[in-house]
Amino acid sequence: MSPRRPLLPALLLPLPAALACGRSDSLCDGDGPGQPGQNILVIVSDDIGVDKTAVYGEHPSPARTPNIDALAAQGVLFRNAYASPSCSPTRASILTGRQPSRHGIGWWIYAETETAELSPDELTLPELLWQAPDPYTSALVGKWHVTGFETDSPASDPLDQGFDCAAGSLGNPLEAISGGHLPRSFRKWEKVIDGEPTWTHRYMTSDNTDEALARVEHTPEPWFLYVGYNDAHDPLHAPPSRLVTDKVNGASSELELYEAMVEAADTEIGRLLDGIPADVRARTTIIYLSDNGTPGHGMEPPWDVTRGKATIFEGGVRVPLIVAGPRVGEPGGESDALVHVVDILPTVAELAGVDLASVLDERGEPPVLDGQSLVPWIEEPGLPSPREVVYAEHFRPNGLGLTRSEHQRTLRDADYKLVWDEQWGARTEQLYRLDPGAGTEGEDLLPGSPSAQDLDALERLRAAMQAQVEAFEG
Repeated sequence: MSPRRPLLPALLLPLPAALACGRSDSLCDGDGPGQPGQNILVIVSDDIGVDKTAVYGEHPSPARTPNIDALAAQGVLFRNAYASPSCSPTRASILTGRQPSRHGIGWWIYAETETAELSPDELTLPELLWQAPDPYTSALVGKWHVTGFETDSPASDPLDQGFDCAAGSLGNPLEAISGGHLPRSFRKWEKVIDGEPTWTHRYMTSDNTDEALARVEHTPEPWFLYVGYNDAHDPLHAPPSRLVTDKVNGASSELELYEAMVEAADTEIGRLLDGIPADVRARTTIIYLSDNGTPGHGMEPPWDVTRGKATIFEGGVRVPLIVAGPRVGEPGGESDALVHVVDILPTVAELAGVDLASVLDERGEPPVLDGQSLVPWIEEPGLPSPREVVYAEHFRPNGLGLTRSEHQRTLRDADYKLVWDEQWGARTEQLYRLDPGAGTEGEDLLPGSPSAQDLDALERLRAAMQAQVEAFEG
């Protein structure tokens, strides 16, 4: 378990109860901004793929995302960003800079029944930022979902992992530590404030924005703020009418409800960004991404609805990633570089002035990281890709050193994609030639008559995939 830092004095005037994040002695409750620094805001949406993010232009019928689109116009859009195909492994990789095979969370955690958790021995983003030249105050708002509720102290897990205060849902909207209170929804959910569960009827997405704005206002700089929105994860529902353009209701289709939830998330993201004072925004780097691709109920042809969330195909693992802030060299620029959510931790480290070569993890050892800083591409998006191949995976059960009942892996280069699907150790293999304009892979090349070029790509990607496996198993 991470040692807790000394705490700062409480606010002279306490926050409203609905906005409070933490105890009165919380480090987050400083008496106003301190010395201006390089603030870092990470926003993670839930289940919103590139096909539903309008600025990507990847689908003829995206959802309404004007605020995310506006952020891209101010920043850099990464067109080939990858994640795991479900929430928990991606969120753990964001926090650690490590692939699931290293941290052990390879599938979404069924929070009410699992003991799986992100190990306290992992070095997390907020812990890393303690080692910055000007140490950061770190706050978590919204969805956590990297611990099961059958662990020793799930309610305090964000604090044990280095955050100075935390307010939000520990899992998905229908999950709760305390049980009961049925039916649960985005309007009736368990909110955990610095380890203390409570029940609220405040609309979840709006509550997350309120909490985040309170943190911006009251947290000493430099701050690190991680905001995990629950939209557009199920349960599908009609958001408040003030958040959407077209009204939906219980008679609306699943697709209509899903797209309304995407727009509601975008509306609240816009309210958060607009609520940051201009001088603070000028010294804040904003990293926006989704935890995985779009679920089948939110996908439409020409994208293959069987190749979305929870699959290792492009619709499940390629996610939006946009970075805006003072280090952006070409606002509105795009990068075709092959990047991954494991790159976020090294990126944040460079932004904060942390020398990763001198950092030690919770075991007192140099951390083994799988990512690298994207700051050069933020400053100059046209640079060549930082890697020749990018890897993603999904497996269960969660945990390290266990026999996997299933393990899906994928690895791609600029032109081809290899998929390994293992069920109890038996492997099938698929190879795809990628079409940047198609959104999904197309047909497997191997059952047909692959060309000599295809077979060369197969051998190249096999070798690269095996190198990944050996690196994790070593």
